[in-house]
Amino acid sequence: MRIDLTKQKWKLSGWRPNYWHQRRSIDNTDHWQPDIPSMPATVPGSAQTALRKAGWLPDWHVGLNSLQCEWVEHRQWEFRTALPAMKPVIGERVTLCCDGLDYSGWIAIDAKIIGEFRGTLLRHRFDLTDHVADGRPHVLSILFDQPPAE
Repeated sequence: MRIDLTKQKWKLSGWRPNYWHQRRSIDNTDHWQPDIPSMPATVPGSAQTALRKAGWLPDWHVGLNSLQCEWVEHRQWEFRTALPAMKPVIGERVTLCCDGLDYSGWIAIDAKIIGEFRGTLLRHRFDLTDHVADGRPHVLSILFDQPPAE
């Protein structure tokens, strides 16, 4: 089964470090909400590009505007999309293939972490079969940790 995730509708949200991990469910409406509310995003893409398109960031190539963008690296960023219902045939695997994730973070299905990644410009593969093969739609999240300190 092949789903081109670049054609999916994606949302980006920004979280204070470790807040995403503390929310109880994807439907939570109490204070475990992202600091930066959901906005459209594209994959492949970056948090900075989505924030710029949504008007949250100035053009960092102009003058000293890059200084106004430094707060972005102090958040954890969640790219989220809906996965359609899947019922793979026996023996078929559902694998998330990522050709480059920068730099570290987690893969989650329905707000439950099912994998971790670390390393820029590396291919990452995650077996999602046990988490999505029940014939129901699910939510895929790719959560990026803060970048390493320079």
